[in-house]
Amino acid sequence: MVELLGRYQEMIATIRHEAFSNYSVLAPDDDPVELVALTRLQVPNTLLLVGGLLRRGVEVEGPSEGPR
Repeated sequence: MVELLGRYQEMIATIRHEAFSNYSVLAPDDDPVELVALTRLQVPNTLLLVGGLLRRGVEVEGPSEGPR
């Protein structure tokens, strides 16, 4: 749990940086329980990854619809 919360604090520090400030609303600076921290890590990480791919010109698709 300590490692996860440490990673959460790293993410907060990253998105507080001016270059990523538009993501700061996704991770309030508090002391969440482990499951909440894990969820909060997943969302900004996914958005940062997609943003990086888009800046490099990689086409990114949303989830496909399952079989009908």
